[in-house]
Amino acid sequence: MLVTATGQRIGDLAAGTYVVKVRDLEPISKKTLKRSLLIFFIAMVILGGSFVNAIYIWLHNYQPPEAPVSRAEQNFISKDGRFQISAPLDWSTDPDREKMTDIAIFNPYIQKSVAVVSNSKKELGNVTLQHYAEKIQYNMTKEFNLSTVGPSSNTTIHGYPAIEFTIKGQKDVNHYVTHVAIIETENDYYQVLGYTPASKYSRFKKELHDITYSFSEVRH
Repeated sequence: MLVTATGQRIGDLAAGTYVVKVRDLEPISKKTLKRSLLIFFIAMVILGGSFVNAIYIWLHNYQPPEAPVSRAEQNFISKDGRFQISAPLDWSTDPDREKMTDIAIFNPYIQKSVAVVSNSKKELGNVTLQHYAEKIQYNMTKEFNLSTVGPSSNTTIHGYPAIEFTIKGQKDVNHYVTHVAIIETENDYYQVLGYTPASKYSRFKKELHDITYSFSEVRH
């Protein structure tokens, strides 16, 4: 012990250990404790921030449970009994819009609705399907702010020639997407309009499409 610079015995030299006084360890212990507490505090702050952020994201994206969509369908017939559409059983007649349209239905559990409006060819005069569709596009873009009209496509619905397109726009503070089908029959033009919030359109697109394509005139 006397001849080594660090006061080690032969056993200490072999084991690589030292003999030190307790009072010399206290400053090291306090320093280590402070460092450990600082690291713990920083870790808790980061963990707490991550937890709060996770809760915010969950609340922001939370969707309330929705009523299951039934595969069974029911028919909704126009007031004059000339045409109809079909929709799942969880849809019902929309009393607020029924006075302004020939058929108005909605889903009371979720924000989605479909309306059908008819116009007699005799009253419209010499108007083509394309011209009538362009007129509807113009009128609807005036109804919604910042409207954008998607590309039109020609199709057939129950054998009737039709034109389909979508209109995205804002009404009040809400953003909507309207799926529009303009259908031409022998004596009439029909507008089948499917409404839903823009944030939910991708989820409800197929259902609105199926209801639109269920349109048919009633043969007596």
